[in-house]
Amino acid sequence: MKPGLWIDLALCIAVLPALLLIFPIEDWAGWDSMYVLGLVFWLYFNYFLHRRVSSPLMLSGSRWRWTSAALVFISAAITFLISLHQVGEPGFDTAPRLAPHQQALWVLYIVTTFCGLAIGVLDVRLRQLETDRAIRQQKNLVTEEIEFRSDEAVAGESLSVKVGYQSVQLPVSDIQYIESRGNYACIHRDHGDDVITQITLKALADMLPEGKFLRVHRSFLIPSWRIQSHGAGSVRLIGVSREIPVGRAHKENLK
Repeated sequence: MKPGLWIDLALCIAVLPALLLIFPIEDWAGWDSMYVLGLVFWLYFNYFLHRRVSSPLMLSGSRWRWTSAALVFISAAITFLISLHQVGEPGFDTAPRLAPHQQALWVLYIVTTFCGLAIGVLDVRLRQLETDRAIRQQKNLVTEEIEFRSDEAVAGESLSVKVGYQSVQLPVSDIQYIESRGNYACIHRDHGDDVITQITLKALADMLPEGKFLRVHRSFLIPSWRIQSHGAGSVRLIGVSREIPVGRAHKENLK
């Protein structure tokens, strides 16, 4: 069970009932049992409202923070309306400024609101950390697999291309895929910016290690060691989010 669920159970089963017993409920509960049931229901609802709705909205950007603040304001207004209900209070000659049931209601409202927001924010942050950790682990696994495959296929090989008036040496293992743009070719890489060189895709294919790159489309050249899966009209490469289209004239190259 996740930590957030344990905290919810602890607060709902132990903490909130214990707080209810602190206040002199026995002085007024017998006069209006429906009020007591409604109060308890509202306090639990208020906790989960801020735990599950307000706190995630608070962390969703400035636009949604106003919505979160509005929910807190609305819940406070509802609590005020509930507190206006008159409950019999035997034993008090002079009515205090806040009746016992009003004191209990407001204190418990503040406790459930604060706990709901605090625990909700903590839970969201923990889930974000878990997600980030899982993404990093996945990226590390992908990187390791790419390095392993490229070392086996083209370890140490490089490609020399002209960028402007300069010659640039590119590790072949760093190439994700190559895209044709007319008389230019765009070399997409794992590390660093894309490299655009004035050369046709066919001429560039002749410069690459033989048998290591496949022409899958008139505009795309891919490294064979990066192929993860392919279908009738596209191919997926390891470490590349984009699906590369497969032309009808080049389907045989993937077999």
